Amino acid sequence: MTNRILLLGIILTVVVIAASFVLPDNNRSAEQVAIAATPMAASDAQYIGVAQCVICHRTDAQGRQEAIWRESSHARAFQTLKTEESVKIAQEMGIEKAPHEAAECLVCHATGWDLPAERMGNRFNIEDGVQCETCHGAGSEFRAIHARDPEAGKERGLIVARGDADACIVCHNENSPTYKGFEYERDLAKIAHPIPQ
Repeated sequence: MTNRILLLGIILTVVVIAASFVLPDNNRSAEQVAIAATPMAASDAQYIGVAQCVICHRTDAQGRQEAIWRESSHARAFQTLKTEESVKIAQEMGIEKAPHEAAECLVCHATGWDLPAERMGNRFNIEDGVQCETCHGAGSEFRAIHARDPEAGKERGLIVARGDADACIVCHNENSPTYKGFEYERDLAKIAHPIPQ
C-alpha cells in the first residue's frame, strides 16, 4: 500500500509539473513552479544517490546496470543544461536563469532538484541527472533489503518498472524544446537494465 501511495504521489507531482508548462498560465516564476512541484507523497525517505546504488548495481551479477545508465542520455541530462545549445534554448524560451539553475529545465533534467536538503543523502549529487531514484524512488528505506527480499523492498518504497509510458512522457513529449519523438518500447530498450536470471 505504501508503495502505491508513493507511486501515486510521484505521478501526481509529475502531472502537476507538466501541466504547469503546457497550460496557458505559463507566466509563473521559478519559485512558483518549485512550490507546485513539491512531492505529494508522504515519505521521508532520502535520495541516497547513484554512488550508493552502484555499490551493487555495477557487477556482472546485477547486469552491469551502472554502465548501461552511464552510457544513456539520462546520465548526461544535467550536464546538457550547461551547454551553449541549452543556454540558447533557454534564452529563446524567455528563461532568465542559467538552464542548470532554472526550474523549467531542472524538472526533466535532474532528480530531487526541488527537494529540501534533509531529503538528500550525503552522497547524492544533483549532477547525476536522471538517475536510479528518478524511476525507482528514494532509496534510503529499501536500499539494504531489496536485493534479498524484493517484496519488502517494494513495501519500503522501491518502484519497479510498470510497463507503461506514463512516467516517461512527462518529459518525453511535444512540449520539450528538443523533442524528437518518443516510442515507449523502442526507447525503453535503450535503457533496459534487467538483472540476469
